[in-house]
Amino acid sequence: MAEAGEKETPEQFEKRFSTLVIHGFVSLSTSLGIQSGLFEALIKLKDEERTVKEIADTAGLKERYVKEWLGVMVAADIVDINPETEKYSLPPHRIPFFQSGSSVSDLGAVLTALPIFGGVYQKLLDCLKKDGPRGLSYSEYTDFHSMMSRFSSRWVLNHMVQDFIPSMPQIEEQMKSGIRILDLGCGRGSASLVFAESYPNSTVVGLDFSQEAINYGKERAKEKGLTNVEFVCEDAACISEDWNNTIDYIYTNDVIHDLAHADKILLALNRILKPDGVFSMIDPDCNTKHSENASNDYRSRLYTMSLFHCLPISLFFEGSVGLGTCWGREKATEFLKDAGFRVDSITKPVGSSQAHYMCTKKVK
Repeated sequence: MAEAGEKETPEQFEKRFSTLVIHGFVSLSTSLGIQSGLFEALIKLKDEERTVKEIADTAGLKERYVKEWLGVMVAADIVDINPETEKYSLPPHRIPFFQSGSSVSDLGAVLTALPIFGGVYQKLLDCLKKDGPRGLSYSEYTDFHSMMSRFSSRWVLNHMVQDFIPSMPQIEEQMKSGIRILDLGCGRGSASLVFAESYPNSTVVGLDFSQEAINYGKERAKEKGLTNVEFVCEDAACISEDWNNTIDYIYTNDVIHDLAHADKILLALNRILKPDGVFSMIDPDCNTKHSENASNDYRSRLYTMSLFHCLPISLFFEGSVGLGTCWGREKATEFLKDAGFRVDSITKPVGSSQAHYMCTKKVK
């Protein structure tokens, strides 16, 4: 890549573009390895060298396909091979990156989004056309809640009560004493369950519009014997007025930017929050202007996820504000203020690349 201020040459761009294309193909194969159980098999076999047959048999897969997949992994320096024995191994330092809920990284979970996005590729092409559909229904994205649960669980399990809540001492003390908590857009309920387990004196409500996700959360709560958490399937924009001024703490993570009518929902959240309550909005950390996100690999990933999921599910609904994943700090702050919130701080939670907007109600 050219140095800052220098003009990029065609050769430099070709090299950079070639690397980008190669990484795209390798990412797809890596995702296949995660979802097929191949990495799980390699981990189960530990770091000892194994034959193709041993790996295939452990994973319960066809040997010939496994051999081809291993070719990708060896060429990409993800799986090691002994040139004398032609046996394979996954080195110990790489293992945590492919373990669900690992404290190391959530990159493996992110990769599993690729086949989901591939499944809507042709339909997204139609959405781009001027006379095409507005967007895509959430139902078009098979197994999306499962992917998001894998993606968010690492941070929730390793940082929620260890770092995040303690960063707000006043909220932590209230949770220990007993308050009413709303986990908006709870998905399969990983955060709701952690709240309920960690703060038994508090009451937790997990709210999501996906019945599949809500049913999953209910089952997990039942398995854990938790009686201080309930899961509700409802559109947040339609929260009853009976909820007005009843919630002490509202938590959302990777939710608000997906909402078609985020402006109305933020108004509803302000309405149900107690006058002295706190609203934690965790959302991707970026800037609103494209020019301020330039030459940023992480944000290019966010824009891709937005293009293939967040934006089309939002635009599917008439009158959508169409925020997209990268609506950015500037627009997010504007929306929060318009909904009656005061943004007290914007910080990065420990272990996360997201932004935490800690908000309270404006004093009238």
